[in-house]
Amino acid sequence: MKTIKSCLVPPAEGAKPCKSAPVAEVLSDEQPKRRIPSSYLAAGLRNVTPVDAAYNEIGIGFNVGDEVVRLRLGVMDVRGMIADLEYYLIRCQSPTSSGAPSVDVSTPDE
Repeated sequence: MKTIKSCLVPPAEGAKPCKSAPVAEVLSDEQPKRRIPSSYLAAGLRNVTPVDAAYNEIGIGFNVGDEVVRLRLGVMDVRGMIADLEYYLIRCQSPTSSGAPSVDVSTPDE
């Protein structure tokens, strides 16, 4: 068994310190269990627009398969997203063998 860090609560809900949890060692020929529910689509960041000060919004585009999904988000929502990303990717980063951070994102399918 090895130990990874697991962040259970994002800052918006009251930040708690990361805790360590033992996990089974994954063999090199096995795929690790995905922590993100299958209801989330795989996407790549396409672009980010400047802030529209008149509406206090920002645009974010994603490549999803062969299509482009463009979202218009309120600046406060984006600030919350940035805080959550910082929490999960920086403060609770514990590299796995692939170099990706390993965090507990156990949520019901959305």
